[in-house]
Amino acid sequence: TMGQSSWPVLKAPFATLCKDAQVKTRRSMAASMHIVAKTVGPTLAAVEVLPFFEAALQDGTHEVRHAALRNVAALLQAMPIVSAQARVLTLLQGAMGRPEVWRPRHLVASQL
Repeated sequence: TMGQSSWPVLKAPFATLCKDAQVKTRRSMAASMHIVAKTVGPTLAAVEVLPFFEAALQDGTHEVRHAALRNVAALLQAMPIVSAQARVLTLLQGAMGRPEVWRPRHLVASQL
């Protein structure tokens, strides 16, 4: 099965898919980052997966950002390291956008 030991093989395809030109591909990757984080373990998740989560939150399309926010609670559970959780929460504060845009805030608040 895939796990922490498989990450060196999975890292390049994961990065390529997260940066793909197709919105549907990036959306799928953003929606499944919590699964990858659980699979590779908390240390690798904090170091390797979190930067891609940050990129998904800053993506130019609403679909990708929304997909990343849908599973933020599961991502936080996959990274029990306090510093990583604090970084995720800081990223979320920046990703919430303008005050009049309430849906992303509601989506995150409903999970926490």
